Amino acid sequence: MGLALRADQWGHGLGGEVVRLLLRLKFDKLGLHRIWRARDPQNRPSARVMTKADMVEEGRIRGHLHLKDG
Repeated sequence: MGLALRADQWGHGLGGEVVRLLLRLKFDKLGLHRIWRARDPQNRPSARVMTKADMVEEGRIRGHLHLKDG
């Protein structure tokens, strides 16, 4: 599962609504067993969305994006 929102849109409830809809679709309609989602470690609202959706943070991916500003 992936979401991409501009930083100025973080924390407004948009991500939570999308996650709820996708989880309902994936489990109720498609019968999937597991969903994987990554988030920017600095994006605390995204962490809250994942927690509210009963998603479990299992680890940290390091070095998968190379950006000029880190």
